[in-house]
Formats: sequence, structure tokens, C-alpha cells
Amino acid sequence: MARSDSGNRISIQTRDLLILNELVESRVVTTNHLAHMFFDSKLPAAYKRIGLLKSAGLITQTRKRSITQPAILQIKRSGFNCLSERMVVDITWKNVERHNRISDSLLLHELALVDTKVAFVSQMQGVDNLHLVSFKTLETHLPNYSTTYLEREKCLRPDAYIHISNDSTDTHFFLEIDQSTQSHRVIQEKAIAYRSYYKSGRFASRKHRKSSPPESAPFRVLFVCRTKERRDNLAASLLDIEPPVLKQCWFASIDDVTANVLGDIWITPYEIKETRNKKRGLINSRLFPDNCDKK
Repeated sequence: MARSDSGNRISIQTRDLLILNELVESRVVTTNHLAHMFFDSKLPAAYKRIGLLKSAGLITQTRKRSITQPAILQIKRSGFNCLSERMVVDITWKNVERHNRISDSLLLHELALVDTKVAFVSQMQGVDNLHLVSFKTLETHLPNYSTTYLEREKCLRPDAYIHISNDSTDTHFFLEIDQSTQSHRVIQEKAIAYRSYYKSGRFASRKHRKSSPPESAPFRVLFVCRTKERRDNLAASLLDIEPPVLKQCWFASIDDVTANVLGDIWITPYEIKETRNKKRGLINSRLFPDNCDKK
């Protein structure tokens, strides 16, 4: 039983702790997000329970910043205290307050990040032998690494780290949410930084807690783009790097991610390259029919 600052009491359930922890981890969360993650997509049940958490003073709902934007839920200090009394929380309240300060210009980016997380959580439920081990967005869970490309230092700051396991293997991802505000050069620099991070062996050493070769812990980088056109353009831009980044970076549109994140929606620069080669081969066979296979 938890007592809020207002004196209201509520019997804390395990799901309540998961909700409070999610509000610590993610900067912007809506009731719809929580419904998909913790209430089997049942929105009325989510509204009812979240209403009790709000009445108990554990969470708060910020006002809408515009008519088209959803109301955002955030954890209150009493909610943070309730959570930290019942489970290990590796962040202070001061850092939570700083983490939750978000400008209007970043709101859509953060909503797309949580939309992507919800897609993984909800669509992996019920999938045999596939388990979402973690989806981390706090800075303390992300790498601190920088590299130099074309005499410019690039710091690696992914939006999230994702760990998925099945019966025999672990798969690791870093997530980048693209809102079409960055140039192709910036995306290229990110790809170079991730490749450098992999080759340095620091990720493998971090995973195994000892010095380890890079190939012992490979990872992919997922770029979630606003449109399919942007997806294709960014994937193609990595072919302009020397040497090109072919298979480490995967690209998809946010609409495809929310609809079927585990489906065949991702493309790589390698596939762009193969498509181009096939088109060139088709043109050559028409121009020079003697080179065509004869049946």
C-alpha cells in the first residue's frame, strides 16, 4: 500500500511498478503507449488504472502542447520514491527531472522513439522463442564513444539500445530515430562512428565484461525514418562512403515499423547496391544481346 503526498492510498501492483519504471526510462509516454505495452492494447483498462495512479499522486499528465499532440504522462517524485523503495533504480530523481525536460522541437522525435519501442514490445508478445531482453534509452545504458571522420570528431549518441534473444543467440541493436532534419553527411558520419565502435572491440568487451574480439558481439544499427523515400535516400547515401557501409545499418519507415517491425520492412545499402547492379545488367543485356545467355 502506497500513500501519496495527497494522502490517497493505492495498492501497488507489479504492473504499476513496470509503468512507473517506463516513465523513468522514457521521456514522453502516452496512455495509448502504456495500453499497448501493459494492458494488452485495452485502452479502457489502461485509462482506469492510470487514473488511479494519477489520483494517488504518483504520476501526472502534462497539458497538450497543441490540439494535434497527445497528452504526455510523467512520473512525480512520490511515484519515483514508490518505485525506488520496491526495486533498484539506477538513476537519481535529479537526473529524472533533467531527463524529462524536453523542448517542443524534440517532442515528435521522442514520440517516434516510444512508438518504435511499443512496436517491439507489443509485436513480440506471443512470438515463440523470441524475447525482448531490454530496450534502453537512458544515457547511462548507452555507449560513450567518439571517432574522427574527415577531420571532424563524431560522438556516438544512439537513441536506444535493444537486446533481443532467442533459444540460442543474442542479437544487439542501436536505434537512430531520423526526423529528416539531418543532412546525408551527418548520417554518413554516424555510420562511420558505429563501424569504428564495432571494430574497436569496446562493445564486445562491454558485453563480455572483459577484453573480447569485435566479432564476438556483432550489432546492427536501425534507422527509423519518417518516409520510405527518406529511407531509400539514406540507405543509398552510405554507398558514397569509402569503403561503403553495406550491411551494418538497416533502414525502415516509421509507418512500416509500427505496423510490422519484425517483418521484411528493412533495407540495407547492400540491397540498394544489388538492385543497381541488376538494373545495369539488364541495360547491358539489351544493348549487347550477344552477351545474353542463349537458351
